[in-house]
Amino acid sequence: TILVSYTIPGKASGLAWDGEYLYSGLYSAPGDDNLIYKIDPEDGSYTLQCEGPFEKCYGLTYDGSSGHLWTTDHPSANSPAQAIAFEMDGDFVSDFDLPETYFSGIAYDNGNFWATCYYDPDGEVYKLDGSGNVLDQFPTPGQQPWDICLEGNDLWIADYNDNMLYKVDKDGDLLESHASENVK
Repeated sequence: TILVSYTIPGKASGLAWDGEYLYSGLYSAPGDDNLIYKIDPEDGSYTLQCEGPFEKCYGLTYDGSSGHLWTTDHPSANSPAQAIAFEMDGDFVSDFDLPETYFSGIAYDNGNFWATCYYDPDGEVYKLDGSGNVLDQFPTPGQQPWDICLEGNDLWIADYNDNMLYKVDKDGDLLESHASENVK
């Protein structure tokens, strides 16, 4: 059941929550792909938060411990994607290489990260430490996971081609699936 929805600028990609506000990046908005918006959940209003140190925002997460936002970006098809940390004002903090090229979603998990690879291999979730070392990985229920978030001990995966939301445990076992209200 949809409880509330908000209109946000551009094609949203990545969604993060800091306990008070939502943050959304953009994807496929030429010239604006590195913008991050802050959304007030009380009234749905949004303001430009920052211009980030990346080309496109594919995923977004808030790490809580240091107050940084993290995104994934893959500016070249010939190199690994990167996880990039940045301050709320957009200043670069750090980055690390991801194990493949086509990563999108990223979710912070007590010093580690969950990240989704949507192509080559199709539909893979990786658990990574803060340096990008692979701790675990498993295939997703769908073939093109676009975003991921953590809820307690489980993960939610939004699949771009399946138009589905999948809930899995940290071993990749399917717990729930829900059709999305729209496509992509």
